[in-house]
Amino acid sequence: MAKDKLNNEPENKEPVDQKLDNENKKEDLTKTQILNLEKIKTPDIVIEKEEPDYDFEMDIENKRTAHFLKYKKDKNISTIMMVLSVALLVAAFIMIVQQNQALTITGYVLLGVSLGAMILYYLLNRKKFPNVTKDYIRQLCIDYDRHVFNDPKFKDVNLSYELKMNMTDIVADRVYAGSTDIGSRNLCNGLFNHTKFKSADLALYKQANKKSREVVFVGKYLSFENSVKADGRIIINIKGPKNVDLPSDTEDLVNLKEEGDLVIYGVADANISNYISSKALSALKKISVKDYLMNINVVIWGGHTAVYLSYEDAVTNLPFDKKFEAAPINQCRNNVVAIMSALTEN
Repeated sequence: MAKDKLNNEPENKEPVDQKLDNENKKEDLTKTQILNLEKIKTPDIVIEKEEPDYDFEMDIENKRTAHFLKYKKDKNISTIMMVLSVALLVAAFIMIVQQNQALTITGYVLLGVSLGAMILYYLLNRKKFPNVTKDYIRQLCIDYDRHVFNDPKFKDVNLSYELKMNMTDIVADRVYAGSTDIGSRNLCNGLFNHTKFKSADLALYKQANKKSREVVFVGKYLSFENSVKADGRIIINIKGPKNVDLPSDTEDLVNLKEEGDLVIYGVADANISNYISSKALSALKKISVKDYLMNINVVIWGGHTAVYLSYEDAVTNLPFDKKFEAAPINQCRNNVVAIMSALTEN
C-alpha cells in the first residue's frame, strides 16, 4: 500500500491532493511530561448524534459526488479558458508581425485584452476551489466524527477544527523513536462514560535522509487519563498480518510477554498487572487486527494512556474521485468503542 501520507484533502492527483501538513519540530521532553487534556481551547463545533434514519454512506457519497462534479466543471472551464487565451495570444502575435498598421494595432489591442482577461480570471478563481475544498473537508470531518462517536457512551464530543496536535504530545508517549514531523486533523475531545479523552487523525514521520522522510505511523490517535500509579511505561502491541507501524522506542524496555500477535514491552521485572488489569488485557486481545486496521499500539504511563490505531488509506484518506464506502469508517468506529471500553471499563 502506498502509505506515505495522511491526507487533509480529498485523494486525487490535482493540487487538492496534498499531504496533511502541520509541520512541527521535535522538542526535548522528559518522561513525566504527558498530554494535558485541559490545553484545548473552547471548541468551535459540537458533535451531535446521528438521527435514527440517517444514512451515513449515502450522505457522504452525495457530498463527494457534488464536490467532484463541481471540481470537474471548474477544471473544464479552466481548460477552455486556457485554450481560448492561447488562441487569442497566437492570433495577436500573428497580427503584430504583419506589415499592416491596422492589423498591428488590432494585434496589440487583442494581446492586451487577452493578457488582461487571463490575469482577471486567475485573480477571481485562484482561491475559489481551495476554499470550496476546505469547506468540504470540514464538513466531512464533522460527519465522520458524528459517525465514529455516535455510541451513547460518548458524550460532550467537540471538534476543535482549527487546532492541531503538536510533537510535544507525541514524543512524551515514547512509542516511535526518531519522530521529527507530525501532521494532524480532526482534533476532538469529550467524554467516554466519565473518562475524558482526546482524539485525532495523525501522521508521524522521521527523517530518512537529508532530502526525504518516511512514515512511521498513520491512523487514529486516542489519549485519556488513567489511575495507574506505577513508574515508567509499558507498550502493548497487537500486530496485524503486514507488521507495519510497530513500536520502535523500546531500547530501554524488554519483552515482558509475547503471545501470538501480542507483545508487551516494559522495564525489566515490571509487573504488567500494575498497568493493566487481566480483564482489560483480555478484552483488548479480542480486537481483531484485520481488514482496514493494521496495527495497535497502547502505551500506558502513570496517569496517561495513549492508543495508536494504524489504518489503511481507505480510513485515513477523504473520498474524492472514487465512490465512498462506509465499511472502513464503520470498522474504525467499532475499534474506537472496543478500545475505549476495554481500557476504561475494566
